[in-house]
Amino acid sequence: MTTKGYSIDLKKKKCVSPVCRGGYVNILEARPLPQSDKMAWGMQCMFPKSDVVKAWVEELKQVYAQVLTDKFGQQEAQKIAKVLLAKKSFPVRDGDDPGDAGALSNAEQLQGHYFVNANNKFRQPHIIGAMGKPVDPAILTLDDVYSGAWYRVMLEFWYYDTAGNKGISTSLTAVMKVKDGDNLGGGTTATEASNAFNDFADEAADIFGASAEEKEENKEKEEEKEVGVFNFM
Repeated sequence: MTTKGYSIDLKKKKCVSPVCRGGYVNILEARPLPQSDKMAWGMQCMFPKSDVVKAWVEELKQVYAQVLTDKFGQQEAQKIAKVLLAKKSFPVRDGDDPGDAGALSNAEQLQGHYFVNANNKFRQPHIIGAMGKPVDPAILTLDDVYSGAWYRVMLEFWYYDTAGNKGISTSLTAVMKVKDGDNLGGGTTATEASNAFNDFADEAADIFGASAEEKEENKEKEEEKEVGVFNFM
């Protein structure tokens, strides 16, 4: 059992991250990547800066080194690492660094965070429930997995060399939702819509002839929603 708030597997070049807030979340269906016709699942993972997150970011340097060593051998890896460091060609970036986040449309939102844009072009990331069991994506909706909720993610790191662009990238392989949060997608969740009409529930019940018992039952259900119980499977 990990006590660090994250876990890292150097041999497999993978990690389970600290808790992050999800942005641009598309886990349930693949969408085109920016300025590309390639489809992918993914999300922007935003990590509020904390001692745990800073320790994780620092420890990830060992993963980057392992990726390069496995690819090029130790001596050559050290040379390449210096070049990549100068070019900032590592996956996790600093939201307070104008060079990392300044040109992004949500740069203000990224302040005070580390972040990584993680995608998977080959397969849908596994979705893991609160009890550590896989969840069938077919039973989930956009009210379950959305931008603004909080997650842990499993990331796999690898070296890329495409059309002259070289560096270390990451694939999003699994997602565990930790808790709900304010929706960043600009939409309205089913719970938000339901709560907005709470004051009119009795009026609607009278129109449709609901009994006193049914009204009381509905009231109890709405009170449970307001408590904010997290029921993700």
